[in-house]
Amino acid sequence: MPMHVLSDAAVAKIIAAKTPGRHADGKGLYLTIRPSGTASWSYKYRVGAKVTEVGLGGMDVTLDAARDAADALRKGRRDGMDPKAVRLAEKAAKTAGSDVPTFGDFMREQVALMTFKGGDDARTKWMRPLQIHAPALMPLKVDAITTPHVVAVLQPIWKSRAKTAREIRGRIKTLLDAAKVLKHRPDEQNPAAWSGHMEHLPQFKSADRKRKVRPLPAAKPEDVPAVVAEIRADPSPFDLTSEALEFTILTGVRTGSVRFMRMVEVDFDEAVWTVPGEALKVEDDSEDDGSFKVPLSPRALEILNKRRNYATKYVFRGIDGAGSALGMNALNHALARVRPGITVHGFRSSLRDWVGDYTNHPREIAEHVLGHRVGGAVERAYRRRDAFIKRRSLMNDWADYVTGTRSLGDFIAALTNR
Repeated sequence: MPMHVLSDAAVAKIIAAKTPGRHADGKGLYLTIRPSGTASWSYKYRVGAKVTEVGLGGMDVTLDAARDAADALRKGRRDGMDPKAVRLAEKAAKTAGSDVPTFGDFMREQVALMTFKGGDDARTKWMRPLQIHAPALMPLKVDAITTPHVVAVLQPIWKSRAKTAREIRGRIKTLLDAAKVLKHRPDEQNPAAWSGHMEHLPQFKSADRKRKVRPLPAAKPEDVPAVVAEIRADPSPFDLTSEALEFTILTGVRTGSVRFMRMVEVDFDEAVWTVPGEALKVEDDSEDDGSFKVPLSPRALEILNKRRNYATKYVFRGIDGAGSALGMNALNHALARVRPGITVHGFRSSLRDWVGDYTNHPREIAEHVLGHRVGGAVERAYRRRDAFIKRRSLMNDWADYVTGTRSLGDFIAALTNR
């Protein structure tokens, strides 16, 4: 059959008449009028004994557009492609693409699934830097984000707010890695990856140089008992920061673990506080589930027993009510009331110096107490129980010292008599 049998005038007349039937333009292109009076274009072709028909659009498709579409399908057949299979693949790709979430929606979905020791408040804080500094990413589909997008977010703050910029880059990378795992992104280089990727961009090199670590201001070991006595004499009238501060000094743990401590983590019979793995900065002498057991001295247990019957979410509640935790800087503020110029974290250094200067406790046990990794995995596994017994001995000595039960002279005498 010859091609281009129909004309624009003939098509207009056929559509206006609304008479059901099929009208050929040649080489498989047809204009069909259904019993309802609607019109549609289609391309028919044969593969072996099977005749297949592919729709090309309705009444809004012009004769020229229908011919162009049919020509494209004919060319595809000459190249070995099945027009119907191609159309199905295109439809599937389009449908899959519509399921790809935006960065903003994906961020909220993933953060809702993450475990945060601070609950919903911590989730909000995790997202806030991205919402403030990366609003341009929020409406983008996660599969559309490229390295230039990430560079545009980071470059304005990389030098002026280096820590925040590094956190944002890491969070973008985390989210895009998750998107790749869930098949929302192709299996290729993460545009926010640092190693082997963004590290090579000159505008980002200077801010990521290793910074010189400056120790946080700490109390001298000789001054710790006096500081603890002043803390006890100056209880906070508003919250439990004074008790939490003394407890932090007694246990040698980081403030974050104390702020979000729950009573169910404490075994009063065994005098042990099991810090969940998600609340730890590092894992050292940890159990198989990643948790860390902290031996509790009599004074530490005394502080906890005072809070045992209170119906609060956290052991040391914040000023906003029974469900709130102490604020991030609450303990440092409480310390500043009695001893300005030093930090709560610095007491970990005070403890370490006291162990090294005034006791016979082994160095590695002091490192265990502070949550520092010592030795290889096998060595740590064999040493775990013995290390805990020794840690309890060390922490009881530390509690005796900081509470004034035993003086520095007592420890010096014990050290020199051995």
